[in-house]
Amino acid sequence: MGAESAEKSGKLLINEQMFQEISDFLLASKRNALVSALDRAGELSQGKIAQEISSSAASLANIMTKFEQFNHKLLEVKSVGKYRVYSLSDIGKAYVRQAKGRAGHRDEGKSLEKEDEELLKKAEESLRAFELKQGESWQRKFDDAMMRRTCGVGKRLEEKSERLVDEYLGCLERLTLRENDEALDRALRLLPNQILLDRVGIYMDRFDPFLPVMERLCDGKAAFALLEGLRAVFTGEDEKPDKLFESAGLGGREYANLRTAAAELKNCVEGYGKEEIYQYFSALLPDCEALSYSIAGWIRGEIC
Repeated sequence: MGAESAEKSGKLLINEQMFQEISDFLLASKRNALVSALDRAGELSQGKIAQEISSSAASLANIMTKFEQFNHKLLEVKSVGKYRVYSLSDIGKAYVRQAKGRAGHRDEGKSLEKEDEELLKKAEESLRAFELKQGESWQRKFDDAMMRRTCGVGKRLEEKSERLVDEYLGCLERLTLRENDEALDRALRLLPNQILLDRVGIYMDRFDPFLPVMERLCDGKAAFALLEGLRAVFTGEDEKPDKLFESAGLGGREYANLRTAAAELKNCVEGYGKEEIYQYFSALLPDCEALSYSIAGWIRGEIC
């Protein structure tokens, strides 16, 4: 039968190769959670899926892109008014049905890679150190720190506490860059309540649009157009940044997400000095100090 699917007794079957390919794809916990949610509910709107799998809107958009790019069509989508409603495709249903009939088809206990383990450990150590320093009020103080990062309101905590919050968030961002959903979920579950999870989710929503940019900045051919596009986005100059991003290999959705994030981030750092803006973006964009310096200059209206 090769890699093809076939009908038998009115039910779609998939062969071993397809089953393994889909199983490997669903090792990412958010993808697996999405398929499980649709299996339970039958169909869900995009907003409901985000709630079911505890995902931000930007993160879910990235997840949906992964499904669209996957070799096997696992999802069906239809428009209902202004909403997009998803359900499992025939192949998706066949996979779930066959998976339920197999014992231990996935290796849930698969160990993390060393770097992911180290990032997860550092995330836990940073959060525990923050708790120890702030005492019983640590959750409120952490919320204060996140409110300043997401809404631009409130005062900075003392330097060590701010650094510990940045370290924890930096671990989340690096795990996102490494595309390890399992380790990322475990790091997020260190937070004790939904309010803090929501705050961190908003922060990560601001980080997500930069992912394709950070990936392509390593490409010398794309870097110039990307930097010119970013400068136009942050300064508001009329240089058709959408065309610049397109020439660097990014589509309209990536540009729109980045433009929205840039406007929100500029509001967050309104009134900040250049060094404060640089520190903010250095924390938001790990290992991108030079880009953070440029963004600080663009926001401050410097010619660079």
